[in-house]
Amino acid sequence: MSSVRKRSDSNKCLLCESEATATNVFCAKAKRQQQMFSVAKAKRQLQLRQGEIDSYLV
Repeated sequence: MSSVRKRSDSNKCLLCESEATATNVFCAKAKRQQQMFSVAKAKRQLQLRQGEIDSYLV
């Protein structure tokens, strides 16, 4: 009986590690998307500011 339990616990640990890995991958992807969004937003704001400066120069 104890060997069956050990296998069961082992499988649970593998499942937990697999879930943790999947969660880490998901979180890393979400973080990367957030960073890309922030960069795009900053570029857009910079372009708007440059457009405002260019309109004052004309």
